Amino acid sequence: MIRWISDSLATTAQNAFEDQKKILYEPSQFSENKPLFAKAWDIFIIGMVIYFIKSILDAQVQEKAIEIITKKDEK
Repeated sequence: MIRWISDSLATTAQNAFEDQKKILYEPSQFSENKPLFAKAWDIFIIGMVIYFIKSILDAQVQEKAIEIITKKDEK
């Protein structure tokens, strides 16, 4: 069973790599029909960018909140 899983995984990975090579050498052929791995990678990158922007905004909001609280305490 383990051998079947590893063979299946190797075949799937090999097919994914072959698809990527085809896209690299002939991008016009795959402009609309991206492989699943390419779509997943695009979604992952977009998610990371959104998370990065959210983190920056959260840090700025927290900094401003601390600034407001310290000004109130000084009065």
